[in-house]
Amino acid sequence: MEESAAARLISTEDAVLEILHRVSTDRAALLRCAAACKRWRTLIADRSFLSRCWPDESAGGRSTLLGFFNRQRVDIDDKPSYRLFFVPPPEGSVLGAQRRLLTSIVDGLPDDDTHIAKPLAARHGLVLVRLLTGIRCHESVHMAVCDPFARTCHMLPPLECKVSFVSCTFLTGAECHRHHRSLDYFKVLAVVSFDNPKGKDDRERNLYTFSSAESLWSGPRKCFDEIYRPGKRGFQFPQISSGNNALCGTTAHWLVPYYFGHLEEPTKHYTLDVSSDTGHTSLTELPTAVSLTHNIF
Repeated sequence: MEESAAARLISTEDAVLEILHRVSTDRAALLRCAAACKRWRTLIADRSFLSRCWPDESAGGRSTLLGFFNRQRVDIDDKPSYRLFFVPPPEGSVLGAQRRLLTSIVDGLPDDDTHIAKPLAARHGLVLVRLLTGIRCHESVHMAVCDPFARTCHMLPPLECKVSFVSCTFLTGAECHRHHRSLDYFKVLAVVSFDNPKGKDDRERNLYTFSSAESLWSGPRKCFDEIYRPGKRGFQFPQISSGNNALCGTTAHWLVPYYFGHLEEPTKHYTLDVSSDTGHTSLTELPTAVSLTHNIF
């Protein structure tokens, strides 16, 4: 009985998928189907279904721009607050044509003044955000991976560590297909910096990794043997949460300057290279000196 019921369920889903596939010739109609039923939305959001509907786009051809996310000020009870908004592109988006809060798109993301979402990175339609939690923001890092198209949110367990600022990137199943075939897989790489205001020598730059397959954070890995402070040479990790790193295959790269005792023109620039497969870190010296007066991308 159980096997026959399971077979009927699979047969029903196949029929629904076939109908949705035929509807996909009209993207607006497919979006209305996704909005009408949670189960349909789950089927439509599956990347294998999307690849079937638009193989040219999934194979590296034309991609679909969902939109942009940025933090904007809103006044609540005459008090300023900053919320993360979705902003559609001029040609429109499957997520809607109007500016709206991220919390109105995905389910499960906290929506209050004690959990302010700050964007950290975005890849393949997923958005990594940090949730700033008031007075504890220097004692732990709270993050979530949001899928706006599927309207889902994966809350990561808190990363318990001392933190002044954090810079992140993440990989999806599309990059890690050799080791993880599931397209729902993701891995977060976070460089956490801590500068103790009471102790000039108390400075840390550590790498932490999180895998959705294991659902736990790794222990800290020291990034640099020397960390800059006035009068002492060392690496100065940029205090930027996003936009200061790049992915090449399964390796992440952060650009970091090295100073010789004074915060003036750096003598050298390096890339901090992190393997997402092993968590191994290394430093590569750049052959060309770069001036601080110019932006580096």
